[in-house]
Amino acid sequence: MTKFLTVVGGIVVVVLVVAGLAALGAYPTKWNMNYLFNPELLSRVFTVSRFDFWHAFCLNYIAGTLIKSSHSSFGTETK
Repeated sequence: MTKFLTVVGGIVVVVLVVAGLAALGAYPTKWNMNYLFNPELLSRVFTVSRFDFWHAFCLNYIAGTLIKSSHSSFGTETK
């Protein structure tokens, strides 16, 4: 039983660390979207006038899902 609790505790810690890092990544995105882009452009493209934390968090998640590579091609050149 203690081994099971240790494994579950480890999984919970990993999930919390990943969520914390994702939250830290959302703040620069929020700042960039609110202060570098024109508010009129934001309202036309994203239908919001200001980006809040959850908008930035979801935008980071979507971008990470679309851009991330599942494998590395480094060192696998064929001759």
